[in-house]
Amino acid sequence: MAFVNLQNVTYKYPLTKTPALQELNLQVEQGEFVSVIGPNGAGKSTLCYALAGFVPHFFKGEISGTVEVDGKESNQSTLDEWVLNVGLAFQNPFNQIS
Repeated sequence: MAFVNLQNVTYKYPLTKTPALQELNLQVEQGEFVSVIGPNGAGKSTLCYALAGFVPHFFKGEISGTVEVDGKESNQSTLDEWVLNVGLAFQNPFNQIS
């Protein structure tokens, strides 16, 4: 089983019509390195937010599908529990500490 496993993940931010992620499937094995690239608005940050547990715990909105890390589902853990296993460094350091 993959260490990171996303199955049919669709996420739509509040007050938007178009999903930021739509039917996303991704598997990453333990020890594997992955690069996420794409144009502005492609959903790169939203993917990272989903992996870090901010979606659905911090950013509200509509999410469907499964986000698993190390066999645990993000929607079955609190954000406090989730951040013990997954971290995220923001692009702008000011946003990291404020």
